[in-house]
Amino acid sequence: MRNPSKTDSSLVFQKRGVFAVHDIKKGEILEYAPVIPLSASEWISVSGTTLRYYCYTWGKDKGKTGVAIALGYGSLYNCSPKPSAYPVNFPTKQTIGFYAAKNIEMGEEITVNRPGPGSKGHFAVKTAGIAGRFGAVVEVRTTRNKGRGIFALQPIAGGELIERAPALFIPTREWSCLQNTILDNYCFRIGPNQEHTALAMGFGSLYNHSYTPNAVYAVKDQEMIVQFNALRDIRPGEEITVNYNRDPRDRSPVWFDVLP
Repeated sequence: MRNPSKTDSSLVFQKRGVFAVHDIKKGEILEYAPVIPLSASEWISVSGTTLRYYCYTWGKDKGKTGVAIALGYGSLYNCSPKPSAYPVNFPTKQTIGFYAAKNIEMGEEITVNRPGPGSKGHFAVKTAGIAGRFGAVVEVRTTRNKGRGIFALQPIAGGELIERAPALFIPTREWSCLQNTILDNYCFRIGPNQEHTALAMGFGSLYNHSYTPNAVYAVKDQEMIVQFNALRDIRPGEEITVNYNRDPRDRSPVWFDVLP
């Protein structure tokens, strides 16, 4: 099995859903999507928001499953009663694997029958079409003291685009339901006055913070994406970090103790 934290580059997200960029055979792995697991109390809060449509059941014990949001492309697949892909949980790796349920042709939309408590076959991402792929140059690894992080798989030149992560839009009125959940640690502020919130898909929500970052992010409100670019040359195996204050030079305190 390949590293279950890696996201495959055989998919592309567009305005209407996730599409295959080449032919895919039945049983082939589409991606291993990192997840953000939610506790039972957090699910009660999230169930009252837009994010309820993007959750999957989560865990090993089918009688006691929890709920999780899948990053990568995981939560961006449209639902269908005759899906072309199916999910498999890998709890110890904090990932959901997505496999082709049939042969999928290049250009065909990839759909799932999402087994989630909030699933209604609804797709509510407000975004322009995104043709860029992610996952080709980075992967998720476990850090020494900061949990998961994003690491370079190959050399990345200063200024190079690392990722354009689609974002799930969260209206201001819903933020009160999320601010006391784990999702508070993963969301970005968006809008002309940063009055709204978004959860970045792809690897966007897993970059760790640093006051000496080697990358920078920009929230593209109109496109509903979070874009990550290298600030300097990044070596293979080096962790990619950003300053959560947006400006790489901003030393303002963040909401947690910053570890080296």
